[in-house]
Amino acid sequence: MSLVSPRALQMADRVANATALLGAESESVSYVLRAYAGAMERREGSGLPEDDPDFLRPGRTVLILVEDVRENDPRVLAVGALAESRRDELRLEPDEVARLLASGGDPAEELEWWRALPALGWKGVPSEGQADEWSYDERLLEDLVIAPPPVQRIALAEGLDQIRHAHLWSSPADRQRAAAIARRVLHPLATRVDETLARRYGWWLRRVGPALERTAPDSPRVGSS
Repeated sequence: MSLVSPRALQMADRVANATALLGAESESVSYVLRAYAGAMERREGSGLPEDDPDFLRPGRTVLILVEDVRENDPRVLAVGALAESRRDELRLEPDEVARLLASGGDPAEELEWWRALPALGWKGVPSEGQADEWSYDERLLEDLVIAPPPVQRIALAEGLDQIRHAHLWSSPADRQRAAAIARRVLHPLATRVDETLARRYGWWLRRVGPALERTAPDSPRVGSS
C-alpha cells in the first residue's frame, strides 16, 4: 500500500485484523486491503481532510460487514471497501475498480456487484429520475429487494455508515433526506436481509432520525448521539 495518512494506515490494520479473525487466509486479507487502499488513495489524492466523516468510510464499511454481518467472503469485503453512494468525486472509475478486483475469485461477477450498488439519492431524486421522492424510494427498495444478496449486504453496510454521520452534514435538506432513505429504503431492506443491521437501523430511526427530520433550513447541526 502507498497510503500516507496515519489514520488510513491505522484503519488498514483494523481491516486486516478483523478480516483475519473471521478465518480469511493471508491472500484474501491482502485482496481486501488492496481494494481498501485503492479507495483510500482516491480520498488522500482529493485532499479530503482526515477528520472528514467520509474519509475512513471504506474501512468502516468493511468493519460493519465483518463485525455486524459476520461476512467472511473476501470478494464481498473488497467490493464493500469500494462502495461510495453519496459523493461522486470519491467514487472510483470502473476501470480502476476492475484493476483492484482483478485477482479475485470471479472478477467479472465482483465488478457487476459494484456496478449494481445504487446511488441511493442522498441529495434528492436525480434530475433524470422524473419521479417524486416517494416513488423514487419505492422503486429503489424494489430494485434492492431483488438484487443479488452481496449487493444487498454491501449497500446496507455502506448506507449504515452514511446515516451514522448524517448529523454532521452541513445541509439540513441532506440530513432530512438521510432520515427518509433510512426509513423508506434501508431499514425495510435490512429487515429482509440481516437481523443485526435491522436492529441498528431501527435504533437510529428511533433515536436520531426524528431530530434530523425536524431540522429546519436555518437550524444548527444536530449533535452526535
